[in-house]
Amino acid sequence: MILRIHGWRTGAFEPGQQALDVLAMGAPVLVPRLAFNLMSENMLFVSLRAMMRDFTILTGLAQVHYLFLETLLTFVGYI
Repeated sequence: MILRIHGWRTGAFEPGQQALDVLAMGAPVLVPRLAFNLMSENMLFVSLRAMMRDFTILTGLAQVHYLFLETLLTFVGYI
């Protein structure tokens, strides 16, 4: 919003265009958060939140197991 106001006050086109670029970059983060806050009791969002939590946990477990396995194989390979 500050970029848009600055572009409007100075009459320059570039800050206004850059403001839209910044908004477009933030939209993938801002829109889901807004939807989760406005419609938090919707069954779709409840299930999506649970799936995201499970995916995050499983991804973390996979990373830990991979690092352990990689360390173990590296250690055994040098003995």
